[in-house]
Amino acid sequence: MMQSIFEPTPPPPLPTTTGLAHYTLESPWALALVLVVAAGLCWMFVVPMSRGRAGRIGAAVLALLGIGVVVLANLVDTPREKVQHAVVGLVDAIATGDTRRADALLTPAAAIYDFEGSSPIDKASILERVSTDFGHGGKYELADRAVLEAQIAVDSAASAKTQIKVRVSSKDWGGPYISWWRMDLSRDGDGPWRVSGIQPISLPGHGGL
Repeated sequence: MMQSIFEPTPPPPLPTTTGLAHYTLESPWALALVLVVAAGLCWMFVVPMSRGRAGRIGAAVLALLGIGVVVLANLVDTPREKVQHAVVGLVDAIATGDTRRADALLTPAAAIYDFEGSSPIDKASILERVSTDFGHGGKYELADRAVLEAQIAVDSAASAKTQIKVRVSSKDWGGPYISWWRMDLSRDGDGPWRVSGIQPISLPGHGGL
């Protein structure tokens, strides 16, 4: 089947696990909705039957729990969310030619690899190309960019990997162009997540790994 240059073949998804933290801190809306609906049902049916404070207190507690789950999710970042913030931040820094921010989000030994994982481009060269290619007036200066999807697997307290689907539009070349990339991340102790390796997975018109 012919592959579209605008929608490259997606890679096999990363194996990820979701537990209580995912449904309470990363994606709390389903749980919050259940709790709020339960509060409404309690108010509609239990309160008239009990004719006392117990039903009203139960409804209020359920409603507060629903609100609390959403508030807590906005206050707390899980390791997966911290990894996602780092990856999205790096994409934004590269797309805008922001070498200072890109430098902070890359490890000292960070590199970009080709499809075979060889011929790495070192950090100094990455930052130089970010400035010359994507900065103002650069040959790949972008008009628009977005991370459409981010698959995240946190392997340990110091290691994580991601697969991201990126959409960009160039000021001179048009678009949009969609591509898939792998980013490996690491961190020291409780320090911030930083990207250590970048590799294309699937590019417009180039197939993929």
